[in-house]
Amino acid sequence: QLNINPGHFEKNWASRIQKIYRAWENDGKDTIDRMFAEKGQLNDRIIDDIRFNNWGSCDEVYQEVARDANLHYGVWEKPHQTELARHMDYKKLPASRKLLNKYVTETCRILDDGIKNTKDENVERDTMMYFYSRQIKKWFLLWKKIPFARPFCNWRMVKLLPYYDCLLAHHFSRFMYRTYYLYPCRFRNCIHAMAGDIAPESETGLYGDLQHEWDICMETPNLFDARMTIANRIEQIDLLKMRGVEIDGDIRERLEKIWNAMEEIRESK
Repeated sequence: QLNINPGHFEKNWASRIQKIYRAWENDGKDTIDRMFAEKGQLNDRIIDDIRFNNWGSCDEVYQEVARDANLHYGVWEKPHQTELARHMDYKKLPASRKLLNKYVTETCRILDDGIKNTKDENVERDTMMYFYSRQIKKWFLLWKKIPFARPFCNWRMVKLLPYYDCLLAHHFSRFMYRTYYLYPCRFRNCIHAMAGDIAPESETGLYGDLQHEWDICMETPNLFDARMTIANRIEQIDLLKMRGVEIDGDIRERLEKIWNAMEEIRESK
């Protein structure tokens, strides 16, 4: 109920979340803190769902619940956060090459062998989230807003491509969540576009297997990720255009029609 991000589709979503959250609180004064302290990763998913799964919502009911949830997050965070997680915020320094090598290597082992314990869960989560964290987003923003910074942004981002390729070489079903696979896919696609790369084996010239990503998104009734998959292709085209690379044909117009149709479905609900 919390993990499908329906907030953009269902008008009463915030009230439903508030009802569930208050029931947890009423179960005992320390129920939520105890849940996170004892259950670790399982409940971290719950708290993150409350905190982040209605991105951009201005709903006052939801914001109130999210603020309360943030107060409980620290109980879980300190014993479970990895060293890599400390570099996710855009205000912090990027993770070093040595640290990325360590965590990507370990995560690839986990993806090959499967999760054995809570430590493996923490490593996979923080590694995959780093590659679509605010730390990475800031370089996209700098690239778009400050043209003279683009060579430096390109240099820094292209250095990350081998890590994306190594992690995403694994089948999406090996990841705890499909978002751990889909989000880095989109970021990798955009890094190629920032660098002015044209996909050599793609009819459109865009990076990423659209059909594959779409099929993954269709495994859930929520259209959020499907919309983001379309938006990612539009963003690639726009980034390439900013690099002076034009994509032939009317692919952008066709993608916009699909996006608009999905928006109409969302708004109709």
